Amino acid sequence: MSGNVIDRVRQLVVDGGMSKAGLARAAGLHANTLRDCTEMAWNPTAETLGKLERFLFTNDDRPVLVPIEEIIDEARNGRMFILVDDEDRENEGDLIIPAQMATPSAVNFMATHGRGLICLTLTGERCEQLGLDLMSRNNGTRHETAFTVSIEAREGVTTGISAGDRARTISVAIDGSKGRDDIVTPGHVFPLRARDGGVLVRAGHTEAAVDISRLAGLNPSGVICEIMRDDGTMARLEDLVGFARMHDLKIGTIRDLIAYRRKHDHLVVKKAELAFTSRWG
Repeated sequence: MSGNVIDRVRQLVVDGGMSKAGLARAAGLHANTLRDCTEMAWNPTAETLGKLERFLFTNDDRPVLVPIEEIIDEARNGRMFILVDDEDRENEGDLIIPAQMATPSAVNFMATHGRGLICLTLTGERCEQLGLDLMSRNNGTRHETAFTVSIEAREGVTTGISAGDRARTISVAIDGSKGRDDIVTPGHVFPLRARDGGVLVRAGHTEAAVDISRLAGLNPSGVICEIMRDDGTMARLEDLVGFARMHDLKIGTIRDLIAYRRKHDHLVVKKAELAFTSRWG
């Protein structure tokens, strides 16, 4: 968080958007507070950072809702993003990152700032390879989210709950050279089984995360986490815009992903070719 604020302050000053003194005064600080802000050794106090963050957040008009092509590009470059579904569905936003890019730092960011359940989205084929049974054969949840049994890497973890341990488990689960003998159950990572056909079959974050990674040319898997407000309720779009600006993230919609796939995906595949005679010739 602090690094993000410092980077934005430096960029604003270097690009000539505001002078050091002008920015300091606008944020309610003494005019000389930012005199060393472009120096790498600059180490502002928590109070200074808080005032700068509030000012930047209040005056930030950068567009964060972007076309799905930009979201795919974010994924391709290993950057986290937010996807929102429709108001008549969950009406929620999830932090998403391609699973092969899920570093301990990324997992920790989700746990700290998203605060929802961190899940690993996998294709049905990969779930079968790992021997992951569904948590329930009679899914009675509203949107039929397909939880499998929870997992842990067999080796390379301690208690399993740390960000590093969960990143390790994710890495093992998506590694094609690893199989069911390399994981144990139960664990602290919660796999979700994506429907074959992706968002064209089910317009959920599970399928969207797999689709985006596939479209980005990456392992077809993702790590997702719901975003909650400070009061524990679910963040809606107006909350997510501020959240995205604060953390320098981009927001896309599952609706746009569906439209993109319908336009660009090859949905019909030729399986066989056969000559035949009909009454029309």
